[in-house]
Amino acid sequence: MKTAKTGTVNSKIKRGDQVVFVAGKEYNRYDSQGKRQPYRGKVIEVDARNGKVKVEGAMIIKRHTKPVPQLNREGGIKESEAWVDISNIALIDELQVEFDNGLNLLTGETGSGKSIIVDALGVLIGGRFTADLLKSGAERGFIEGLFSVTRNDNLHRMLSNAGLLSEDERVKSFELIIRREVSASGKNKIFINNKLATLILLRELREYLVDIHGQGEQQTLFKTDTHLELLDSFAGNSALRTQVATAYAQLHEVQSKLDELNRNEAEKFQLVDTLTYQIEELERTHLVIGEDIQLEDEKRRLTNVEKLTSLSQSSYGRIYEDDDSALARVRQATSELVELSEFEPRFAEYLEGLESARAVLEDLSFSLRDFADRLEF
Repeated sequence: MKTAKTGTVNSKIKRGDQVVFVAGKEYNRYDSQGKRQPYRGKVIEVDARNGKVKVEGAMIIKRHTKPVPQLNREGGIKESEAWVDISNIALIDELQVEFDNGLNLLTGETGSGKSIIVDALGVLIGGRFTADLLKSGAERGFIEGLFSVTRNDNLHRMLSNAGLLSEDERVKSFELIIRREVSASGKNKIFINNKLATLILLRELREYLVDIHGQGEQQTLFKTDTHLELLDSFAGNSALRTQVATAYAQLHEVQSKLDELNRNEAEKFQLVDTLTYQIEELERTHLVIGEDIQLEDEKRRLTNVEKLTSLSQSSYGRIYEDDDSALARVRQATSELVELSEFEPRFAEYLEGLESARAVLEDLSFSLRDFADRLEF
């Protein structure tokens, strides 16, 4: 019969989406043998206020009569339950398979479909998925899986970075829905928790979900970085391992702070040495007030030394050294004025001024000569 079931989901969905979810504590779905199965169907109603949806599909509903299976350990490898739905793959029209946490064995006669199930599970966790796997005559096929996974920090971080799980969602376990679709044209899509995902991400997730053993085909045992995790999981040391990891993190934090304090102390000593050296250098220079102005003047002179030399030498020649220099003209004028004052006494009073001018010109010419000699290119 067709019925509708109301439930709450974690992912954001909309009307018309095909979804898979597990019932809560009040209701569960069971098959004819009494095994619990997730719901799968089309969303017919979404309540945005409380996040509940109503899903339509063929299902048998009865009152919850047995406890929901719980995971037996926390934080280990492959501690997950899985439910896989295969549609239009190889010879399969529709098949649902439920796997429990731990070791699951597929047995049966040759041709019973064991390889198809294993291959489908391999595709679901990152194997190659092409149109060749479609059932003959089918336009599209899909493999969908629901994994109930215990919390693993690396897995949680990976999903958070991909935007598939909240980083601050500190849960002991969570559900992961993976869906792969392929069409007759060869187009392939991957969905993780109803969001498009890449094959690279899916392959990174598989070591936390499923390990397939079959005729020499193994994955985890070939990865040396998982050996210690496998041993701890087998020994049931998850809680102790968490304690050791926490203690190590605290030790590392304290050690980092101690190293920082030591670095700060070393930097202080280095700063003291640097400042002491600079003070000694300043004391040896015997700095005086106004020395900076003198140094600026010296810099300006050195920058224009060629021009200053030319000007001072030219002025020295015009005032003193040239045959027609200013001093020569003043001497000539003084001699003539002395002679003139003998006939006209009133000009005698100017002789003192001419003598002063001659002395000033001589002093100026000697200063110009000395200044030019001190200049260096």
